[in-house]
Order: sequence, then C-alpha cells, then structure tokens
Amino acid sequence: MKRTTPHFSLRLLPLLMALGGGFTASAQAQSLVDLYNAARDYDAPFQSARSQYDATLARADQAQALLLPTVGLQSSLTRTTQEPQPLSERAFNTQTNTLAASQPLYRPANLVSYKQGKKQTELAKSQMEAAEQDLIVRVSQGDLPHGSIGYQSIFAAGMVLFVMTMAFNILGWILRKRFREAY
Repeated sequence: MKRTTPHFSLRLLPLLMALGGGFTASAQAQSLVDLYNAARDYDAPFQSARSQYDATLARADQAQALLLPTVGLQSSLTRTTQEPQPLSERAFNTQTNTLAASQPLYRPANLVSYKQGKKQTELAKSQMEAAEQDLIVRVSQGDLPHGSIGYQSIFAAGMVLFVMTMAFNILGWILRKRFREAY
C-alpha cells in the first residue's frame, strides 16, 4: 500500500470547506406559470386593468337594474299622549304601512344605458384580455430591457459563477489526486 503525503497542512482544509460552503447558495428555477401567477397579484398595470374591468361590470349591472321592477316598503308608527289635569291619560296611536311596486314600461334613456353597458362590458373584456397578454409577454421577457446594463450584468454574474464553479472543480480534482490512496 503506497500512501502519498500532502504538501500542505490539513489545518487549511476546514477553512477551504467553509469558504466553499459559503459560496454555494441554493438556487431554484421557477416556471413561467408560477411567475405569471405571482405577477397577477402584484403587477400594477394588470391590477389597474382588473379594477377597470370590475368597475365596468358593476356599471353594466346598474344600467340593467334600471329596466327591472322596483319594490319599496315603508312603515311608520306615531303615538300621541294627552294628559289633562283632572282626567286620566289619553293615548292616540296612528300606524301607516305602504307597499309600492313599479315597473318601467317605456323609458328610452334606461334602455340606451343598458345597451351602452353591454357594449362597455365587451370592450372591458377585450381590454382585460389584452392586459393579460401584455403581462404574459412582460413576464416571459423578464424585467430588464434587452441590451441594458442590468441585462448585461446578469451575464457577467453568470460568468463569475461559472469561473468559480470551475475553480472549485479543479481544486477538488487536485485535492482528490493528492490524497488518493492506492491499493
């Protein structure tokens, strides 16, 4: 059995291992679907389009309500008390209940509002779909514009990580070659 002796002290090995462990970070990839779902909750232009769509739907419902029958119920109770000096107390009660129902027969302004509400709903739906497609495009392209300094720094960081990984692999290969035991 032939054993080779190391040329450097083993005291540096824990330090090298700690440095190597410190440079490794857990990295995980995200799918575009996960990024899109997260962006739907936090993207300001998309949130604005969604709010506009919801408001348009509410206005269309209000315009439709003008064509529907209305029912109202009203009730009131009045109590009057008289206290003459020599006689006992007298009380008078008045109670009124009213139930009213109405159905608009011919109100052209309400009908026009209803038709406009339907058209605006269709327009809002197409704008919402356009906002969704715009969000998909922005998520798939990333946050940085092509050719910007930030965009190029991503490649520089990738190159640094590649060089560090290669250096650690070469260091590991050298350490394995030096401390390898031959049987």
